[in-house]
Amino acid sequence: MSKDSSEKGQQDRSAGKYDPPSSYKEKEAYDEAWEVTKAQQDQSEGKYRPPSTPGMLDSDYSKEKKWNEREAYDDSWDGSKSNSDSQEEEKSSGCFITSACVESKGLPDNCLELESLRNFRDTYILQMADGKDLIQKYYSDAPKIVNIINHNPKRQEIYNWLFAELIQKSLDNIKAGNNDAAFKNYKSIFQYLQSNFLDN
Repeated sequence: MSKDSSEKGQQDRSAGKYDPPSSYKEKEAYDEAWEVTKAQQDQSEGKYRPPSTPGMLDSDYSKEKKWNEREAYDDSWDGSKSNSDSQEEEKSSGCFITSACVESKGLPDNCLELESLRNFRDTYILQMADGKDLIQKYYSDAPKIVNIINHNPKRQEIYNWLFAELIQKSLDNIKAGNNDAAFKNYKSIFQYLQSNFLDN
């Protein structure tokens, strides 16, 4: 990939204009740098605004392109969280509630549970009218909740309960094709955690 195209992608994103090169290879490097810079800017503003996910009518090429852009954005978004010591500590202990739950069970980051819930987020929640706002609020509050749980002497008991009630019940509904019930279950438990672990 061209370094010049990457630098141009970063500069154009900062300037608020999209002006990719015509060459396929050069455009790939440009687009990836564009999304990385967008992720860093969004992170600094406390906003999570990833590129759109592929739709059913997208061609295979378009789907692959959109997923690559999304991956570049998410990787940079997650990476930019580690700029401070406290944020790095939160990330290494599992920034998000589901990640912390599966980590407490000794499961890897690419386990079926996490991959299924990430897919649910990307293909169902993000398509909702207020999906991006809901995810943004989750990304804002979840690390704080995890940090509080991690300092609780009953940490493992809490994570065991969350694994059963939050993850397994949500996944059971997803497997049964009841996405609405899965969303309501996840949302109600997250609201419970907000009201019990965060100062309102």
